[in-house]
Amino acid sequence: TAAIVATLSARDPANAAAYKANGEAATARIEALMEELRQEMKPFSGAPYVVFHDATQYFDLDFGTEAVGSVSVSPEVPPSARRLAEIRGRIQSLGVKCVLADPQTPQRLVATVTEGTRARSAVLDAEGSTIEPPGPGLWFTLMRKAAETMKGCLGGP
Repeated sequence: TAAIVATLSARDPANAAAYKANGEAATARIEALMEELRQEMKPFSGAPYVVFHDATQYFDLDFGTEAVGSVSVSPEVPPSARRLAEIRGRIQSLGVKCVLADPQTPQRLVATVTEGTRARSAVLDAEGSTIEPPGPGLWFTLMRKAAETMKGCLGGP
């Protein structure tokens, strides 16, 4: 937020105080949510999971979760049969409980990845494409929903 405040203040010096106050409020709100989510995610620290493509690395850094593999390099390129077998082997050998798919991932592909394993699956909307209405609170809603999805998928037996 500091960079945003600095840029807006430089372009509109008459409202610099308002930008500063708004920036401080936004920073406090972000920090409060991050701390709340860190506490919620503590029980899942280090719990291995698999993603369909690498979209959770910053979530892992902030909250201690651990993606141990991704099914595909790109959502536009379907994984090969060999790649699916490798991921299924990783799920088995590491005791992965959760496979996170994108809203666009075909359910049959998710079923193929989890077939023969104890892993459950969930849909993680990392881009917020299914959150309505988008609005100014989108990021906060997105983060809360991501944590809820992760906890639900990782939290089972």
